[in-house]
Amino acid sequence: MRVLLLVDHKWRDLPGAAWLALAGERRGHRVRLVRNGFHWETAWRLRPDVVVVNHLLEAPHRQQMMALAQLGVDTVVLPTEGIPTLTGVRDLHAGVGADYSSVARFCAWNQPMHDRMVELGVMPAERIPVVGVPRFDLYRPPLDRLLPDRRSVCQTFGLDPNRPVVVWATNFPAAGSWERDPYFYRHDWRRLGLDRTLGDCETFCLADIRCRDASLAAVCSLVERMPAVQVLVKPHPGDDLGWFRKHMAGFPTGRAALVEQAYIWEVLPAADVLVKRSCTTGVEAWILGQRTIELQPDPAMHYYSPEHAAGSHMATDADALVRLVTAAIAGEPESQSVLAARQAFISRWCFRADGRSTERFLDVLDGLAAERAAAGRSPAAPDRCAFQAPIMRVMRQAVLSFHDYRLHDRRLYGRSGLDRLGRLDKWHRDRDAEPWFDRMDPLFA
Repeated sequence: MRVLLLVDHKWRDLPGAAWLALAGERRGHRVRLVRNGFHWETAWRLRPDVVVVNHLLEAPHRQQMMALAQLGVDTVVLPTEGIPTLTGVRDLHAGVGADYSSVARFCAWNQPMHDRMVELGVMPAERIPVVGVPRFDLYRPPLDRLLPDRRSVCQTFGLDPNRPVVVWATNFPAAGSWERDPYFYRHDWRRLGLDRTLGDCETFCLADIRCRDASLAAVCSLVERMPAVQVLVKPHPGDDLGWFRKHMAGFPTGRAALVEQAYIWEVLPAADVLVKRSCTTGVEAWILGQRTIELQPDPAMHYYSPEHAAGSHMATDADALVRLVTAAIAGEPESQSVLAARQAFISRWCFRADGRSTERFLDVLDGLAAERAAAGRSPAAPDRCAFQAPIMRVMRQAVLSFHDYRLHDRRLYGRSGLDRLGRLDKWHRDRDAEPWFDRMDPLFA
């Protein structure tokens, strides 16, 4: 089949997308990567057999999907972020109140999502395969050969591999987005349906700001009170990088570094312990056998999953953070309850972290290809597609994507290099994917 694969966030999704494309081509599929925001117009123009998207939360996207389905172009959903342990968030991603009748397949990360979608009557069970989390395949053979060692990570970020390293994986996109552009973010919040699951945008964002600021204060206290410790700060892909640049300027030289352009799996190998807040980075650390600390200094705990936090040691203030980091560096044994909670979480919410999630997804594509062939289903003729396509948008996207998205990037980033929400280099370019193809292709040998 001809497959159009959306790449959402370059600094989270691109390597996994490149691996999927290479593996898919070895099964006879022709896979093309496309920048998020350009996928529907590209689908109208190229008429693939299948478009693979990360979600269908927005009504206009569902309308595009249904129109393309009438022309023989199927849509498959493969999530790229978020483990919805919170019921409201789970229902949002499960499509409650939305029309998913034209979705060919929804590839769930876990069985609870599958079961909830069936319970809600969103789609038939046979069209909701459970595949696991494809990007976690990077922590298993053969992709784990790409992971750097501790010494090389420390060298990259100017740290001493012989001294303890605390990795702080931040998770405050709402805080930075609200501070930079509250009008835009409120609109985006409603557009994605977050008001139905996380409540009022301003209330949530102000709580996120309080938690972010208190978390930074706790980490600063850790640095002051533990002079042997180094801190490597890895912002969430959606965080305002400018804010962290500003507030890390006062950290002691040689004892702290800000990760601006790297994947979490290119950072974690340096960690003696990971500090996080109900984030998938914790699961990735667990897969590597690392200790984690759940930092929740805001008493309201407005963004908190008890089930996720059970796999970590809880810190609600600087004193607790210092105590837990000290224990981690000393190698004190962890309780069996914490270790069991980690394994239970991975089994329940990540299906199988066995390195085969990409292969299971490709099994789904193979099955869909056979189904389409048996039904004689193929994209409609070009003239019909051209007649129904949003012509002006197709032309606009073609101009913006010219010369590897050069005009689009200029519009997005201006001179600062950051987009309107403070994200650095979020959208991939074709030339960004080529090095991953080159690095990954030998792994099939």
